[in-house]
Amino acid sequence: MRTLFHLAQSRGHVKQGWLETHHSFSFASYYDSEKMGFGALRVISDDSIAGGQGFGRHPHQDMEYRKSQFTSKKGLHFGSRCTDEGSG
Repeated sequence: MRTLFHLAQSRGHVKQGWLETHHSFSFASYYDSEKMGFGALRVISDDSIAGGQGFGRHPHQDMEYRKSQFTSKKGLHFGSRCTDEGSG
């Protein structure tokens, strides 16, 4: 298996109002042709979301979600197949 090493400062960074995010692979407005994913894995991001804010419901197809929550339950990501029940 191939090993990828991404220094924190080499990751994509977006700060947009209530959301600050760092991406390991190309995603949203961050694009790096050398960082398009890893096998079936397409997104790894560290998101900081302002309290009381968050993503509205929006569709995703053919995806599985894994999330780790380190602070407040406010501002969770709700895709069309993801709820906060059993999160962690």
